[in-house]
Amino acid sequence: MFSVCARLVPPMVRDALLSDDTITKKFHLDTDAVLNFGDTGVGIQQAKLLRAISAAERKPGKKVRLEDRSGANWDVVVSFDRKRPGISMTSGKRVMQIGHLLLLTNDKPSRKKVFDGETERLNVPSKVIAKWRKIVTARPLTNDEVSDLMRNFTSTPSAVIEAISDHLARTNVSLNVLVPRSLEYYEQLVGRVDAQANVQEYVEQVAEEHIRKLLEWRAIDGAKQSLLLGSHSLVSRAIAATNISGADLNALLRWGLGADALSRATLIEVALGKPEEKAEIEAALNDLLVKFGGGGEKENFNQFSILSAAFIMVYGELGQTRVFASKPPYWLRLAAFAQAALITRCILAVGGRLTKFVDWMQSVRLADFLLLTYVDLRKEPRWVADWALPDQLRNELAGRVLTAAARNEAAAKLLGVHEALLGDAKMSLKARVDIIRTQLPGPLEGNVSSVMEIPPETLEQIRKALKSPSPDVNSFAMILNASHLFKVPPDIPDLAADAIRRAQYQLDNAGEPRNFAICLIGLASLAAISRNHGLANELFIVIRHYRRVFKDELPFDTAFRAGMIACASREDLMEWCKCVGALVSDLGFGELSREDASCLRPIITKLCELVPELWSTCGQGLAAIEAVALS
Repeated sequence: MFSVCARLVPPMVRDALLSDDTITKKFHLDTDAVLNFGDTGVGIQQAKLLRAISAAERKPGKKVRLEDRSGANWDVVVSFDRKRPGISMTSGKRVMQIGHLLLLTNDKPSRKKVFDGETERLNVPSKVIAKWRKIVTARPLTNDEVSDLMRNFTSTPSAVIEAISDHLARTNVSLNVLVPRSLEYYEQLVGRVDAQANVQEYVEQVAEEHIRKLLEWRAIDGAKQSLLLGSHSLVSRAIAATNISGADLNALLRWGLGADALSRATLIEVALGKPEEKAEIEAALNDLLVKFGGGGEKENFNQFSILSAAFIMVYGELGQTRVFASKPPYWLRLAAFAQAALITRCILAVGGRLTKFVDWMQSVRLADFLLLTYVDLRKEPRWVADWALPDQLRNELAGRVLTAAARNEAAAKLLGVHEALLGDAKMSLKARVDIIRTQLPGPLEGNVSSVMEIPPETLEQIRKALKSPSPDVNSFAMILNASHLFKVPPDIPDLAADAIRRAQYQLDNAGEPRNFAICLIGLASLAAISRNHGLANELFIVIRHYRRVFKDELPFDTAFRAGMIACASREDLMEWCKCVGALVSDLGFGELSREDASCLRPIITKLCELVPELWSTCGQGLAAIEAVALS
């Protein structure tokens, strides 16, 4: 009966059940797994392989014959050489090394040597090492224990880099390989977060210690992994504050010439914080700055497009599982950017034509990415999905470099990069970015309030426009982006809500429908960031009014987007769910074409899967949408 039931569940669930000792003992199950060796096409029953190793252990250096599932014969040889113990499998010209299975043997020195070598190479966490070292020292591991230990080993960033690089080289890589779904893995990648409410607390309480341990492991390799955390300038400062040597920093800057955009920007920030290493790093820093700015020999890829596509894919994929639901959005974005940078490095190392692969990464989880960003707005309303696109990533990373140069202006002059960064020439980095967009919140700053004040004269102009007797789209123009850039006084959202009421929920767009959409989304962002329920409620009425009376002026996708952003005015989960449910009902019971309903139905379904609490509030609206879609 267990076997029959196991066939009814997905393979991932079935494998988890069969790996549980409690279940296998309760139902008296014997499992005989098939071990597949990468993409070689070789599959061997685990029991057969383990018996062969046991036989070969009794006569070291001698061949023991083994047959794989295809019928091919392999010779297994165990060596207990003290300098290089190992296990090899040979079939004709094919040779495979499976030295990690020495952990199953009775030779204690070989077990310890393999264990110590692998844990150091893969930088396995100290808690994991302590747990397994006692067992490895005391006795051979059991078959199940070896499988558990291998799972710990493959959950390290070093092992994932190897796996991704290997699959890319074979031009056979899947989403599961590119984006591990293990929480344990991402905690090893960027550090474990618990009660850290924002990025500053994370850097002070988690990242600094994490970076220190990585550098203690290996100076260069550890620094490369530290750079994966560089989604915020505070991380760059933490790296610069370490005792990384000038020689090592020079090597890293040279390596950065072929690295991802995130690592390049972070390295430049770090170097600007190390002016005392001028003699070692000046030439390499200038070369990297040219490459980061898009100068010099043209690269066959857009560094920001690859990073953007990989991030969208990773973030959308991580949203598929509830394992990360308890983690703050800023940490999940940090983890997603770290994995995206890691993937980008592997892609660039393998080389080849990248256009189709980048297009695939950007599209494979795009819908999931967009929906997850809507969900995140409830907790972190100041960062939106559009800012993950290549153009804004370029402005974000370049803006960080410019800020670091301005903060360390003397260092920039000393290192010979001041003019290239902050000069007035056409080719300077400052002249090649949108300065206003460099001031927008970064991906880890969605819940960090702006400290910039709106200039008093501008504030008076905003108030005057919002008090206009006949408000139109232009009346709101000055406030639309202010909520992302500045600290907005609490009376401004209230004035905007009053203006909408005076306009009787109909805003003249001067013949430009696009202006109305921009206005609606901008006001929704203002309501979300200010947590102003009143403004959000007025916007819901505008959406309802236009969808029923002026449907052509407000497409359902724009209505849905503006409505979801406005829902983030409610920070409490249940209040937010009620708000989303009301929005879905408005759309479902409003003017909705069959085609629009067919598009909206899977979106709402996926949204409810991301946040199961939504099923109870979105049920009626979803039923109405389904009725229209199936009509």
